[in-house]
Amino acid sequence: MGLDYLSKKNWHTGSIKNIAKVWEKEQKYIEKLKKQEEYTKKRHEEKTAYELKQLQVEAGLIPKSALDNNRRYYKQSL
Repeated sequence: MGLDYLSKKNWHTGSIKNIAKVWEKEQKYIEKLKKQEEYTKKRHEEKTAYELKQLQVEAGLIPKSALDNNRRYYKQSL
């Protein structure tokens, strides 16, 4: 009887509104992590492609001008 009113307070952790707020924030956080992971993966792929072209230039398979254009893009995206 004495503490029954606490569950009706707006700050109560068991209220449906607060549970929904927490769930929404968790979903936003998960989405943020997915975007960060996707960005990291993309950057790794770009770096790998650049390093491969760099090796091709060193081996004489492609001209150095192809590498220079790529490097400018690579530096801008950092």
